[in-house]
Amino acid sequence: MITKKIADFVAGVTYENIPQEAIDIAKMCILDGIGVALAGSLESTGKIITEYVKDNGGNPQSGVIGGGFKTNPYLAALANGTLAHALDFDDHAITWTGHPTVVLFPSVFALAEKHNLNGRRILEAYSIGWEVGSKLCSELSISLFEQGWHPTATVGILAATVASAKLLGLNVEQILRALGIAASEASGLRYNVGTDTKPLHAGMAASNAVKAVLLAQKGFTSGKTVLEDSLGFSSVFAKKDFDSDALAERLGKPYDIMMSYVIKPYPSCALTHRCINAMLDLVKEHEFGPEQVVRIECNIPPMVRELLVYSQPQSGLQGKFSLEYCVAAAIIDGEVSLRQFTDERVLSSEAQGFISKVELKLLNVPKGVSLLNVPQPLKVKLQDGSELLREVQWPKGYPNNPMTWDEVASKFKDCAEGVLSQVKIDHCIEMMLKMETLDSVSELMTIVSKTDS
Repeated sequence: MITKKIADFVAGVTYENIPQEAIDIAKMCILDGIGVALAGSLESTGKIITEYVKDNGGNPQSGVIGGGFKTNPYLAALANGTLAHALDFDDHAITWTGHPTVVLFPSVFALAEKHNLNGRRILEAYSIGWEVGSKLCSELSISLFEQGWHPTATVGILAATVASAKLLGLNVEQILRALGIAASEASGLRYNVGTDTKPLHAGMAASNAVKAVLLAQKGFTSGKTVLEDSLGFSSVFAKKDFDSDALAERLGKPYDIMMSYVIKPYPSCALTHRCINAMLDLVKEHEFGPEQVVRIECNIPPMVRELLVYSQPQSGLQGKFSLEYCVAAAIIDGEVSLRQFTDERVLSSEAQGFISKVELKLLNVPKGVSLLNVPQPLKVKLQDGSELLREVQWPKGYPNNPMTWDEVASKFKDCAEGVLSQVKIDHCIEMMLKMETLDSVSELMTIVSKTDS
């Protein structure tokens, strides 16, 4: 029974079982997650969710990033998960087909701050949640996607639940109950991509994981075979059964985070990054401008088109899910950063006019083939009749072309500007670098939630 085997794994694994490489990557991903949440606090999405949480009160136990106040762990996780996904600038994972950190760190940090737990406990819990979520997603995410579900939310709540359960030291029986409760809370429709509700999915998953764990800890009951039952998670959400023995055998062998994590250099859907990287490379290499371009052709699998639905985006948020706009921004501005995803920039006559030059061509891809194994060449035709071609399989940020700690720290600084002072930014980076030695997460959360003044 896979639910029981996962619960056994979660209860049995210790910090010492986790490879140091996985711990080091976890620290980078969490630093990145906090950074994009700080940037998200300045967005309309972030301001609304912060105001909503503040209006609903709650015992002041866990900080809201950038908010200047504390609330209970449930509401803090709701806010921080939404903030971290507001810009779609957070990490994702090849195995997840989704975003791990925005569901994991908000739930774990909210509970750790309330209970004054140390950095080692947090890294242990985060890494175990990442691993369970990755193994489940490797079996289920494509099926979930095809059914219209958002894997970040639907599997993410299960990952955040086991992470939170590990953090609080729940036993196997309690973990089983927590997973049963969490599975009934799982939701998140792909329909809402490009709206404020997509980042809300992350907040929902994180906060409902907190709820599930705290209820299970108090003895609240649920079914104990929720992953494999004919009326359980896999059958109902993914319309799929899977080999539970094979999945259980792969838990921690190896830890997927070491070869699957992706930290984003561009604040847009990960499916845009190949073409963005290809366009930036071509512009740098051949030194041409937008006025010289006749046509750009992006060759993509149908699944990419299904998610990047905004051919003519009308907002900064929609621009993140528009391959046409992302490619246009890359050549017009020579960069793809937060500055390219304001409503004003997306709606500018320059950007809207250039989008018509970008054509998406759908490739014939057999079912079940990984998107990573499908060449997605980008072609540019110039006014002088020449054609340029570039294909990027591993964009910057992928495991084969990773961002370094210094690059992630630099991204954190960019994201935190306007929210924290430079002194506090540097202090946060230093604390995260040595997170396993922190006696408590409270100092870090006091800074990033701006509750120290």
